[in-house]
Amino acid sequence: MAKRRGNNLASVVTEDFPHDITVTRFISYTVGILLNIVIIVYISQLESMGCACAEANGWMPTFLTYALAFSVVMVPFTLFLRTRLDLMAKMWSNGSLKALGVFVFVVGIVKAYAMLNYALDLYRCNCASDWRRILMLWEGVFSVLLYFALFALTAYVLIRHRRRGK
Repeated sequence: MAKRRGNNLASVVTEDFPHDITVTRFISYTVGILLNIVIIVYISQLESMGCACAEANGWMPTFLTYALAFSVVMVPFTLFLRTRLDLMAKMWSNGSLKALGVFVFVVGIVKAYAMLNYALDLYRCNCASDWRRILMLWEGVFSVLLYFALFALTAYVLIRHRRRGK
């Protein structure tokens, strides 16, 4: 699995640190960036129009704007890391990549909740009637289902592992 070229950690090439950027991956990342930008612009337009439903949700529009902007920044960072195996290995070994992963995971959970609830709340207003509201709703639904499946799979693995240990 691991192929060593030298004695330091930065020269270890493993499957844990993929460093390829395929055309498909690049296209999917670009589509993700564009969809996030579309939703950021939509939220900003709702706030600037003074849409009552957009302003009634308190923290959600502001959080979503920042979380989506963070996602837009993380995509090029991820692409950059996939090309720099040495930097990725250093970040992994000192724990910063793991901490970033946990942070992104927590922000993702809160973003999924906020996206779904905010999109559902926007259905009460005529001023928010737009195809981007549907985009937000589907992203929220997909994200919530994805996190639910991830938690269910993790629980299944932990239960199976615990039973084997007895």
